[in-house]
Amino acid sequence: MKKLLLVLLFSSAYLIIAQTDPNLKWLHPTPQGNQIAWIKMWDDNNWYLGGDEGMFLKTSDAGKSWTSTNMAGWANPSYPGTYANNITQACWFFDKNVGIAGGLGRGIVRTTDAGTTWDTIPIISGQGRINAFSFINNNIGYLAGNALYGVMKTTDGGLTWAATPTPLPASTGYSIYASDANNLIVCGASGNVYISNDAGNNWTTNNIGSIYQITA
Repeated sequence: MKKLLLVLLFSSAYLIIAQTDPNLKWLHPTPQGNQIAWIKMWDDNNWYLGGDEGMFLKTSDAGKSWTSTNMAGWANPSYPGTYANNITQACWFFDKNVGIAGGLGRGIVRTTDAGTTWDTIPIISGQGRINAFSFINNNIGYLAGNALYGVMKTTDGGLTWAATPTPLPASTGYSIYASDANNLIVCGASGNVYISNDAGNNWTTNNIGSIYQITA
């Protein structure tokens, strides 16, 4: 019984560390056991995936083999040292090399080498959650998040962000779509959809008759 308990404790400890330590890899299940939050399919063979604990996966053979990293969501990439892992809830790739990811953490991470390495881009101090990105070109885009972020805009490809002139009429935006620099649709809780036609200066609220949050 003691041996069994030791094995269970060791296995549990290993799984916890493997999810948060960038130097350790999943053995089972493979290639990752974390929850997947988003997927980007470039073509039939090339896919990118991301999710909990800074997970980033990519395949070039339609899922037969994968390369992975846990660094896509780390608020501080230094190791060993202080760090905070991140749920990479949302991601946006401008091309196969350059992309940004955000989620539950202290900022946005950015890659310029197809996810091999990631650099942290702070937005606002404190813990917040980013739920979605929407870009209209390689420079202008928006994000939606919890009360700490609300709706924010970038004009330099996600390097810097500023809040919209008027806050979202809700504590959290779960998804966002920008058809151009001015026209925004943000989905929220309790079936509410928020629309702006002037880049977030004014918002109107519409309800689709649902009691649930709208995430896509």
